[in-house]
Formats: sequence, structure tokens, C-alpha cells
Amino acid sequence: MYVFAGTFEATLDEKHRVVLPLGMRKCIRENLEKLIERGFMAVPSDRNQFVLLYPVDEYDRFVSVLEARYELADQAGQDYLRRFTSSAMAIELDRQYRFMVPDAIREAVQLPREVYFVGRTRRIEIWPKDLWIRWREETKDMTIRAPSSPSPPAGG
Repeated sequence: MYVFAGTFEATLDEKHRVVLPLGMRKCIRENLEKLIERGFMAVPSDRNQFVLLYPVDEYDRFVSVLEARYELADQAGQDYLRRFTSSAMAIELDRQYRFMVPDAIREAVQLPREVYFVGRTRRIEIWPKDLWIRWREETKDMTIRAPSSPSPPAGG
């Protein structure tokens, strides 16, 4: 299992490649080889604010949960599942833990060169730096406590 935690600043190079931050790699030391072998699936978030990165096996698990939740007769659920899976793209890491953010996803999110990697337990979010800073400012007074009831799973 993967447990990604922390927030790390990073920069995309001119070829739109970025290195998975060392802090993220430390979180999953025992699974690094598996991650290099299988890679990630990248998906734009629901509102195209950031990129969601799922390790492939976690993406497969999440899609299975969605398929079980949304019956074929549930048109809105099927539309969500279709959008989620049709916009996903495979990401391969090289031995230096670099990967290229696909143009379609980078453009959908309007991802600039300066970004933040945000650990979200089983996935990673890649935020544009300015949006992350704004979100942090807007939520700075929020107390850290669990919501009273769980929300349905979301792509972001």
C-alpha cells in the first residue's frame, strides 16, 4: 500500500518533465521499485484545478470501487466514470524518478512550470503553485478535524 504525505515544491522542465520529490519517495521506500515498474495514472481533477496521480494498482482499485457504486442505469454515475477513465493517461517514471506530464492533462489543468506536489494518502495531487498558495490562504483558519460524515469518493 502507498501512503503519500507532505507538500513539496517542484518545477517542470522545458520538456514538461518533473521529478517525484524525495519526500514523496521516502514515504513509499518499500514500493519504489514497483512504482517505477508500473508507474502512475494521471487524471485531471473534477474541476481541472490540479492533476491527480494514482499508482496504477491504486487507480485500478479506485475504478473498481466506482464501477461497483454506479450501476449501468445510473446515468450521472456512468457519465462521471466515463469522464474519469477517458481522461486518464499512463505515466512512466525513469530511474531518476522523472516523468512527463502529458500535454492533454497539463493543458486541461493549465499547469505552469512551478507546482506543488501534495500527498493525499493513496494518491498525489499536483497543483499550480498559485492555486495551492491561494487554497492554503483561504483555508488557513480551518481546524484540522474530520468532517461529520464521509463524502462520496471524488476524483478531486
